[in-house]
Amino acid sequence: MIIGETLKKLRKQQGYTQKQIAKYLHISQSLYAKYETQTRNPPIKIIKKLSTLYNCNEEYILYQEGTPPLNQQMFHNKKMDLQTIAKMNKICLNLQEMIKLYENQQHLKQVKE
Repeated sequence: MIIGETLKKLRKQQGYTQKQIAKYLHISQSLYAKYETQTRNPPIKIIKKLSTLYNCNEEYILYQEGTPPLNQQMFHNKKMDLQTIAKMNKICLNLQEMIKLYENQQHLKQVKE
């Protein structure tokens, strides 16, 4: 799957419009539409912001590999702006990484013993 198709799929899964995503990214709707149609490739800073919003890592958006989006229904609230949702998702991703590090550390302790 190409990047544009992935972006469109993620946006539709979360129920956002191109206009909402463009506003969140501080770009025009027409520019965002070009990302989805593969007329232009989004810069990495855009990929990073979208990965935070969609609660996945950049590799998922770029290659369909890595951490797929988590179910973010608890954060999908029409009253919340996308900046707030993205911040909450970033916290969740950080917690996931901390848990993985902790589990790896515990595994290493067990191997040493």
